[in-house]
Amino acid sequence: MNIEELSTVLSTRIRQRQLIVFMAIYECKNIVAAAQQMALSQSTLSKALAEMERVLELRLFVRLPRGVRPTPIGDLLYRHSKLLISHNTQLAEGMVRLISPESGQVIVGCGHVWDSLVAKAVAAFKVHHPEVTVRVHFGSDVEVIQRLEKAEYDLVFGRLFPEGQRGSLVQQPVFMDPPGLLVRSDHPCLSWNDIHPSDLLDFPWLLPLPESMMRRRFEQLFSRYQLPLPGNVVECSSMLMARSLLSELDHIVTMPPRVAFNNEIDEGVLAIVDLVAPHIEIPVGFTFRKGLEQSDSSLAFCDMVRTVLGPDSDSINC
Repeated sequence: MNIEELSTVLSTRIRQRQLIVFMAIYECKNIVAAAQQMALSQSTLSKALAEMERVLELRLFVRLPRGVRPTPIGDLLYRHSKLLISHNTQLAEGMVRLISPESGQVIVGCGHVWDSLVAKAVAAFKVHHPEVTVRVHFGSDVEVIQRLEKAEYDLVFGRLFPEGQRGSLVQQPVFMDPPGLLVRSDHPCLSWNDIHPSDLLDFPWLLPLPESMMRRRFEQLFSRYQLPLPGNVVECSSMLMARSLLSELDHIVTMPPRVAFNNEIDEGVLAIVDLVAPHIEIPVGFTFRKGLEQSDSSLAFCDMVRTVLGPDSDSINC
C-alpha cells in the first residue's frame, strides 16, 4: 500500500477498540497477560490483532515461545496510538470543562528529588481547584522524559538537561538551580578554606542513581579533575532518605536540588559546601510535547508551582 491507501485504512478501518487491544499486547508483551488485564479471552485478543495485521498488511509483532516482540512498525504504531488516546482524553476534558468549568485532570511526571516541592504545589493547587484530579508519577530523569514522549503525561517538571532537548519536546525554564554539595552544618569540611573535590574523597557520599542525568554531571565534575569517584557511597533518589542520612550521620555529602532544602539551610541545620570548581547552574522547569496545546488544568498547575517557588521562580509563562 502507498501512503494515501495506508492513511485511508488507518482512518476508516482501524477502530479505537482495536488500538486499545494492540496497546495492551504491546505493554504486556504477552497476549495471555493482556487478555487477563482487559478481562477478555485470549482468542478475542488474538483475533483482533490478526485482523489489524490483515487490514494493514503489516506485521506488528513477532511471535515468540513466551510472548511477543513488537516489530519496528509496531513500535511506531504504539507511539502514535498513545498520542491519539492522549488527544481524545484532552478532547473529553475540554468537553467536560464546558459542562463543568472547574473539573479536569493533569498528569505530571517528575524526578524523585522534587517530591517535597511538588507535594506543596499539589496541596496548594487542590485548595483552589478541588474538582481537578492530579496524578503525579515519579521516576528517573530519563524515564519521565521517555514517558512524556509516549503521551503518558501532560508535562514533566524537573531539571532541564540537554538530553531532554528533543525535536518532539519543548523546555520552558522557571529558575536556575546551582548544584551545590550539601552537608550537616557541623561537618568538618566547612572549616576548611578553598575546598577541592579531591579533599572530599574520603567522606561518605549520597549520590544520584546511575541512570539519572544529574549523576552524569557529577561524574563529569570528577572526570574534569581526573579524580576517581568516591568509594564510600549510597545511591538513591529519595529526598526523605537524604534528610535522614544528613541528620543521623556526620559525613554525608550529596547533590540535591537546593530549593528542596531551603528551610533546613535557612535554619542552619544544613550548609552548602563551596568548592573550588566551575559554578554551573542548571535550569529547572517544565517540559511539554511540542505543538500540543496545554489544558487549563495544566496551565493552572504550572502557575501554582511558580507560586510555591516564590522568589526562586522567574516570570516565564507556560
